[in-house]
Amino acid sequence: LLKHMQEIRRILKPGGYWLLLEANSGSLAAKHLRSRIGRLHELDRVRRLAVNSGFTEISQSFEGFYAPYFPVLINFIRKLCSFRQFDISDYDSWVVKAMLPEKRGLWLLRLKNK
Repeated sequence: LLKHMQEIRRILKPGGYWLLLEANSGSLAAKHLRSRIGRLHELDRVRRLAVNSGFTEISQSFEGFYAPYFPVLINFIRKLCSFRQFDISDYDSWVVKAMLPEKRGLWLLRLKNK
């Protein structure tokens, strides 16, 4: 991961931006995500590596929702019960707003190349 960050920094113009979107290792569905994806990178570790590689952190946030159990069934039920167009990414929905940010499905880290 460190070598990858150093290479991104090398090829990114000074003052350029890098956005990282990753499955959240602290989310409600982390166990399910690990079984599907494998290793999940922790936000704090990625932040430290990015700063040590020469990036400046602009901001970070938590986004989206992944159901911790039976995600396909849960999304099907949510789609049927939704009055609006259903979006599986589920940004800024009432479900996402009702949960703690640290338990959301993804983290987003915004970085700037010095």
